[in-house]
Amino acid sequence: MPILYEKPITVTPEALDGKSFARPADYGYARGAHIVPINAPQIVDAAAAFPVLFTAADPVMTVAVMGLRGGENLFVEADGQWATGHPVPDYIRRYPFILRQGSDMRGYILCIDSASAMIVDGDGEPFFEDGRKNKLLDEITESCLAYQRQSEITHALAAAIANSGILAAHDDVYTLPGGRKIKLDGFRAVDKAKLDQLPDETFLEWRRNGYLDFVYLHLVSLRTWPRLFRRMALRQAAEAAET
Repeated sequence: MPILYEKPITVTPEALDGKSFARPADYGYARGAHIVPINAPQIVDAAAAFPVLFTAADPVMTVAVMGLRGGENLFVEADGQWATGHPVPDYIRRYPFILRQGSDMRGYILCIDSASAMIVDGDGEPFFEDGRKNKLLDEITESCLAYQRQSEITHALAAAIANSGILAAHDDVYTLPGGRKIKLDGFRAVDKAKLDQLPDETFLEWRRNGYLDFVYLHLVSLRTWPRLFRRMALRQAAEAAET
């Protein structure tokens, strides 16, 4: 399943009969997402807040690192609010909705995570009225389609960067506050030396299509690791105070 999603189902009058959408009051649902996909248009904001890496497995994806321990998002506070001053990835904002490709491979079908607490009885915004979809679903579909378009652009960008041979394994061992060591593996980052050897024609093409901007912002994002460690230290101190 995609990160956050447990049981996606197609949005239909039958599946959501009598159900309504309760907009979330906080981001508690993302508490366990220590990595999330990040699309190219959001890299400008994300690079200043989180490390942005490339996955090692194919198809290569770009992801933002939200935490240093599996199942822990350091940017979701104890009360479920998002950490002040840090951008909320569009992937998280989109939940619980998601698109899947139609059986004819043309177009997309709107789905929703049936395990989400945002699906409620009674109070809320009805998904359907008299069997017809509400305006809510039109707005959500447009939003998800915009996200999908950005995602497809980002996948092409990531594939081009991976195929250029400038990525290297990013599997350093980190020492957490308190001395515990962890190894963050399964990711890749741009090797600056290989980037400097990129053929001129590729460099110019990437400059024209915006790939180069993404590469440099990705490299800038690697300077945010200390922020994660500081947030981790504060989280551990809070946990210790509660015991």
